[in-house]
Amino acid sequence: MSCPKSQNASMVEESSQLDEAVAYVAEEGFFASVEPIGQVEWDALCTDHDTWLESSVRFHGPLGGALRCRLPLALARELVSAFLGMETGELPPTDPLVQDLTGELANMVCGRWLTRTQGQVFDLEHPIVESVPGGQCRGWSRYAANGVPLAIELA
Repeated sequence: MSCPKSQNASMVEESSQLDEAVAYVAEEGFFASVEPIGQVEWDALCTDHDTWLESSVRFHGPLGGALRCRLPLALARELVSAFLGMETGELPPTDPLVQDLTGELANMVCGRWLTRTQGQVFDLEHPIVESVPGGQCRGWSRYAANGVPLAIELA
C-alpha cells in the first residue's frame, strides 16, 4: 500500500529538515562534516565499531515524541573533543563529558528540528544516554559524520 502524494511529500520534507538539523548542529557545534548515506554504506561503516552510545530526548508541546541519536563511542569522543577544542586522545574514554555532550548532541538536533519544522514552544526533557548494541538502526535516518556512522530516529 502506498502513501498519498501529500503524505509522501510531507515525509520527504520532514526527512530533509532532519538532515538539515543534523548537518547544522554537527558542523556548527561539533566541527564535523555530515552527509546522509544509504544502507550499504552504513553497513560497511558499522563493521569497525563495537561500542555505541544512544542518547534520547523526549519533547512535549503541540506535538510530543522523542528523538534518538545512536553513534559509536569513538565518534562521540571525537565530537566532544572538537566541541571542547581538545585532541581526541586527550579525553579519557570514560570521561563523563562524553556522555553529557552526547546527550547534548541529541538535544541540539531535536531543538533545531523542532524550531525549524514547528516554530512553536516545546519542553525538552533531560537527555538519557546509554550504551547500546552497535549499528542496528533499520528505519532510522543514517549519516556519515567524519566518515563514521551516526543515526537519528524520530518517534
